[in-house]
Amino acid sequence: MVNMFHDMMHKDIKVYVDDMIAKSRTEKEHIEVLRRLFLRLRKFQLKLNPAKCTFGARSGKLLGFVVSKKGIEVDSDKVRAIRELPPPRTQKEVRGFLGRLNYIARFISQLTEKCDPIFRLLRKHNQGTWDEEYQNAFEKVKQYLLNAPVLSPPSPDKLLILYLSVFSNSMGCVLGQHDESGKREKRLRQYMLYHTTWLISKLDPLKYMMESTALNGRMARWKTLLSEFDIVYLSQNAIKGSAVADFLASRALEDYEPLNFDFPNEELMCIAMTEDSLWKLNFDEASNAVGNGIGAVLVSPNGDHYPFTCKLDFDCTNNMAEYEACIMGLQAAIERGIRILEVYRDSALVIYQLRGEWETRDPKLINYRKVVLGLLKEFDVITFNYLPRDENKMADALATLASMIKANKEEEIRPIQMSVYEAPASCYNLEEEEKDDNPWLACDYVLDGDVLYKRRKDQVLLRCVDVVEAKLILEEVHEGVCGTHANGFTMARQIMRFGYYWATMEGDCINYAKKCHKCQIYGDKIHVPPSPLHVMTSPWPFSMWGMDVIGPISSKASNRHRFIFVVIDYFTKWVEAASYANVTKSAVSQFLNKEIICRYGMPERIISDNALNLNNKTIAEVYDQFKIKHHNSSPYRPKMNGAVEAANKNIKKIVGKMTETYRDWHEKLPFTLLAYQTSVRTSTRAAPLSLVYGMEAV
Repeated sequence: MVNMFHDMMHKDIKVYVDDMIAKSRTEKEHIEVLRRLFLRLRKFQLKLNPAKCTFGARSGKLLGFVVSKKGIEVDSDKVRAIRELPPPRTQKEVRGFLGRLNYIARFISQLTEKCDPIFRLLRKHNQGTWDEEYQNAFEKVKQYLLNAPVLSPPSPDKLLILYLSVFSNSMGCVLGQHDESGKREKRLRQYMLYHTTWLISKLDPLKYMMESTALNGRMARWKTLLSEFDIVYLSQNAIKGSAVADFLASRALEDYEPLNFDFPNEELMCIAMTEDSLWKLNFDEASNAVGNGIGAVLVSPNGDHYPFTCKLDFDCTNNMAEYEACIMGLQAAIERGIRILEVYRDSALVIYQLRGEWETRDPKLINYRKVVLGLLKEFDVITFNYLPRDENKMADALATLASMIKANKEEEIRPIQMSVYEAPASCYNLEEEEKDDNPWLACDYVLDGDVLYKRRKDQVLLRCVDVVEAKLILEEVHEGVCGTHANGFTMARQIMRFGYYWATMEGDCINYAKKCHKCQIYGDKIHVPPSPLHVMTSPWPFSMWGMDVIGPISSKASNRHRFIFVVIDYFTKWVEAASYANVTKSAVSQFLNKEIICRYGMPERIISDNALNLNNKTIAEVYDQFKIKHHNSSPYRPKMNGAVEAANKNIKKIVGKMTETYRDWHEKLPFTLLAYQTSVRTSTRAAPLSLVYGMEAV
């Protein structure tokens, strides 16, 4: 059944063995889904029992649960069967009772705590006597099932919020979403797989684990497990957001009681809470032949930017200028009465010295550090953080501006004001009402008959599409025949290269990639900023190749292949690959002759590692015959042949996302190469196919 409905699974229908459900949001969509379902059944000559079919149902039973618009509920028949059970008398009956509860465990809050006395009956040294304590636990569970909760689905356009609180002997958490009525509790793991989750906690160990790039032991394993989810850590700045989690943790051993949210109006006039807002400070310095300058930017909680810049009219070192910029920004924050501040800088020296992690030995900087520490007393909470240089461009630009100009002390320079113009200045001269009846035309769009086009800056026209076409384009580009399961920004660029456009294209691409199940499984687990790479190029196309072997692959293909031989051209990043049961010297020699030399000409040099199947007499004869220079990369240092290693990573990722049965990966390898050749590479900013053939793939 899964193979028959593979393209409709998780979208239009749900299948479990011989049970099927066709789902839709509207009546019109429901008819279309049923039509596709019946055509598929007719194609494979399957028949349905009309007596067991229900059409147009608002709710129904599936696998022992009731599914409706509200969410997932427990089947009343299952609850009735548990409530009518007599007290168990033997261990077998106890296991049967716990097995029935385990089927609906997701609907029972603190199931382990409620059934702890019953679980103790299954221990080896327990006498197994059913007394009053066990009977009370038995009755509590049955009483709780009278008002079992409803598991409602999350809204895809809203963030999930995870509150944590830990005490000495218990802990509590709440996973919910803001809606019109407040917050709703969620317990299922799959909710967090497809949403961005805000983790709000006052625990410093969690912040260290989420933000540190160097972890060891158990902390590293925990972070690896959490890397499956898109979690953003936020420090708790007030008690308000974590009140529910603290309440649950403080009474973890209490009995279940329904919460009453109706406040009595006796002697209660109002509830007010004030809290300081979080501001951010970015600072930088610039030194050149003209002079020295410093810049700082204060960012308010609303996103407003307040720039400050100053020219240093005295001799100073770069580190002294950095401290001057930091002091200027802190003084500006103190003048505005800011109490909570996060300070950012792209230089590790000042940040780690102010943190106290590095010792300040330079006599010129010791006094600066004392001044900064004195200013820190004016803040309630202040943190110093390091950020990449690309994210500190505004402060850097202000510092560079101050260092380049020659300011007169007697002249007054007003604060800098920056605006963003989204249209040419000539468009602002148009009056609100034109004298003639001619319609206005948007300068960025072209209407050709009934077709609307978007004009790019290079004057290329992109056809505008509606919601239905946009959805089909997203599916085809992301997971179609040539789909590489790329990220959102890469998808948007590919769609524009194909000649399509809609207003919310970039946001839709990002959201679609976040919800892709295979992208969650095979996505990168490293959440550290990328470092600049030094690209190793060749003088002309196909003059230098790198080669390597992927494998052994744990799940053999249906043809018993378990290795992939990969070669890449350093100039165009063109990749050729083939699968083998074993990559022998004869297979490598034959591949070089047929796939490289006969198709792309004789290369000048080839780079490989020190494996025996790539370094032997047979391969050396091929090199001598065609006058090819062979170089070996350094042992135990894969980055010395980094181009082919990067290609290996991308090929494994694309093959994994395209594979459906884990034994057909060799059949997906040609499609993987096609997807790789037609995707824009970061190092060349072009697709390998366009560099080789001078045109885009059609």
